[in-house]
Amino acid sequence: MQKTSEQWPQQIQMTGVSGTVIDKLKVEALTITTDKATITLSDALIYWQPERLLQKRLRIEKLSAEKLTVHMRANADENKDAPRSPPRLPDISSPLAIDLLQTSLSELVIERPDKPPLTFRQLDFSGQWAGETLSIYGLNGSHRDFNVFLDGDVIFDDDAAADLNLHASKDQQPGHLKLGLNGPLDHFQWQLESSLNIPRGPEHHLSVSGHGDLSSIEITRGNLQTLQ
Repeated sequence: MQKTSEQWPQQIQMTGVSGTVIDKLKVEALTITTDKATITLSDALIYWQPERLLQKRLRIEKLSAEKLTVHMRANADENKDAPRSPPRLPDISSPLAIDLLQTSLSELVIERPDKPPLTFRQLDFSGQWAGETLSIYGLNGSHRDFNVFLDGDVIFDDDAAADLNLHASKDQQPGHLKLGLNGPLDHFQWQLESSLNIPRGPEHHLSVSGHGDLSSIEITRGNLQTLQ
């Protein structure tokens, strides 16, 4: 993987800043611009420990914001007829260890070219980024009627790998879904388990597993069991 300039911010702008640098900051808008997207954080309140910077560590005790908007731009130089290369994770390494102990977003909106926006409500996150590894201690959120929880690790380097677990359920509905993924991202293993509840019928348990990469997956085993 190659480090390219499009992965790094071209411009960072903050407006409406108040509070104290040594404890609590309030920011009306924080905008980060890259070649591919504009990211805007609105009405943010940040509690942090600036003295940890002397230890090469950025420690944020609490970050809350009303809205995070990710506006993705179309690539004007893209040749839609040219064969696409397989997707890959960027090769990124952070010079600082970054601790996010408590992060809360009321709304996350991802605006995509020529596609409807994706909207997530009430996202809560805690984790750490150290070097090339992102550790997700917990990511909770909701999309439409579904609630999701994600935890695990992702490694951003030439040997990109992940160990992730995703849990999903639907509001006021029985049943759940669990998806696990582990191994190098060019040949990972995955497992899916789900309980299915049919109205006026027995509960069913579905178990499927296989392997894949970032462009395709293959099923190697599947089982459907009826629970009495």
